[in-house]
Amino acid sequence: MSTKIYPESVVLIHSAAGGVGTALLQLCKRSGWKTIGVVGHSDKVDIAREMGADMVIDKSRENLWQKVDEYAPDGLDVVLDGNGALTLKKGFKRLRHNGKMIAYGFHGMFQKGWGRANIFRLAYQYFRTPRFNPLGMNDKNRSLITFNLSFLFHRTDLLKYAMADLQMWFVSGEIKMPPVTAYPFAEVARAHRDMQSGKTVGKLVLVND
Repeated sequence: MSTKIYPESVVLIHSAAGGVGTALLQLCKRSGWKTIGVVGHSDKVDIAREMGADMVIDKSRENLWQKVDEYAPDGLDVVLDGNGALTLKKGFKRLRHNGKMIAYGFHGMFQKGWGRANIFRLAYQYFRTPRFNPLGMNDKNRSLITFNLSFLFHRTDLLKYAMADLQMWFVSGEIKMPPVTAYPFAEVARAHRDMQSGKTVGKLVLVND
């Protein structure tokens, strides 16, 4: 069975108005896939649509999984998830045969707001993280793929290959920059608080004056 993701595949993208989410929306649209973007605030809906979401779910006023079932009654071909325990299990359950879940982060393990990490929350979310049975995955041809850029720097060959494509698509106008908010380097604490608030869109950039 091919692992290719075919045109018209339905892709669910969490945190669709963030820096990673807006990039994923554009890359998916470029490949001809139907996209469902998930956002956490109503003021992020327009950004997700602008960046390529065919359908947008606003978690602040809609039932996430009820809307997923409505938009993708036959199941999802791909789930792109940076949340972790909060959404992995239910997202994986909604994969259709030959579906793929790509987990690239565990943002949900950390509490919104400013302060030290809550060790009890971390432990709770760790034990909530689903364990996947290869036998069950095999029966339904479902795949789980994990990705962490922080541990990929020893594969500069892959990074150069990917960056060459991204730069080419950016120059040609096939993809564009998401909204960017710049902070003076001296205000790194404020930037971090804003990032943790869950209310920002696009990328946050520190400028070293």
